[in-house]
Amino acid sequence: MACRFLLLLELTTILALLVLPCEATTYMVGDLAGWDTSADLSSWPATKHFYVGDALLFQYSQYHNVNEVDKEGYRNCNASNAILTSSNGNTSVTLTTTGEKYFICGVLSHCLGGMKLQIKVLGKITSSPPPQRSPPQFPSPPWLPQFPSPPSLQSPSPPSLQFPSPPSRQSPSPPSPTFSPRTPSTTPSSPSLGNIVDGLFPQANGSLHGLRCNLVLVLCCCIGGLFWILF
Repeated sequence: MACRFLLLLELTTILALLVLPCEATTYMVGDLAGWDTSADLSSWPATKHFYVGDALLFQYSQYHNVNEVDKEGYRNCNASNAILTSSNGNTSVTLTTTGEKYFICGVLSHCLGGMKLQIKVLGKITSSPPPQRSPPQFPSPPWLPQFPSPPSLQSPSPPSLQFPSPPSRQSPSPPSPTFSPRTPSTTPSSPSLGNIVDGLFPQANGSLHGLRCNLVLVLCCCIGGLFWILF
């Protein structure tokens, strides 16, 4: 009988965990011992943190029940002013508010025997992004040589090419004709042969016949003088 009851409790716990939302945590009160006088309910919450939205699962036999009471009812094991009462053997209580919560078994002897629970409910935890850590900066070892930073390379600008301007071609202007007045020549003209003959032989009178005669005469004189000189 006891084995069947424990198997039923385990199956109920598994089903409850599957049905409850994943965001909240469901705690089985008393763990494997359940909601019973054999469980150490006074030290059970010491290692747990309860938040709004979590749930408490009470699994118990037909000889027990669950009552949520105030602080006075918890101290006196008095369930006459209970906030919640259940005796179905599988009670799930959702924690909706923060603060101290108190639960007892309505059987006085069970409550006085330690079958009561006190927990503290905290507010919801808001997830915050982890702080960003800057990468650690390690100083350079003193034995490493310090090299100067390389100078910046600047490409030289290409020299500007200057070409001489072509000489301007100017068409030569035609020479302007200069006219100078002709002055009469004052150089005496050399006497002509006729003037000489006329001077020597006035009788020739400039005629061709007279000129011939005069020439013959001159020639004869020259020949005669030559013979005179030679002989």
